[in-house]
Amino acid sequence: MAEKNTPLINELLLQVALHPEFETWLEEGKIPTELLKKLKLRNKMRQTPLLNQS
Repeated sequence: MAEKNTPLINELLLQVALHPEFETWLEEGKIPTELLKKLKLRNKMRQTPLLNQS
């Protein structure tokens, strides 16, 4: 299970660190949940093969 989620976690860490609000989140001590959900969905969509590929 850990191996399956490792690419997702790595991608989330990278995207969060590159976000313009990262410094603010460090000061506040938390990352908005909605942002993490959006990044997770974006990553999932990127990994899902297109259904109509030939």
